[in-house]
Amino acid sequence: MNVFTADGRLAADAEVRNINGTDVCNFRIANNQGFGDRQTTLWVSCALWGNRGTALSPYLVKGQQVMVAGELSEDSYQAKDGSEGKSLKLRIADITLVGGREDMGGAAPAAAPVPNGAAAPVAMAEDDIPF
Repeated sequence: MNVFTADGRLAADAEVRNINGTDVCNFRIANNQGFGDRQTTLWVSCALWGNRGTALSPYLVKGQQVMVAGELSEDSYQAKDGSEGKSLKLRIADITLVGGREDMGGAAPAAAPVPNGAAAPVAMAEDDIPF
């Protein structure tokens, strides 16, 4: 197995689809390489299979920075102009959310109201989140 690790920002919100009874969360990341005039962007299409993808999809929004690792493959396609193109696809084995929504210029999500008689939610540090 090959292992590819990269960090980057999501190009758009993640999409969850059901393929043959299994959920898959798809998104693309932009990984910048180089500096100044020589900076290039490597685009990687990512797939996160199963419940992790479903659970993480609300947090995988445009601009969110992530660190991903998994098995990399190359796919060929024919462009509209008839030329052949290639794209990178990553089947994610490990994903880490880097930063938070505050880093993207948005506000933190508001706390949900607590119904009468229910216990108040316990605040958790980001390090306590199990994924």
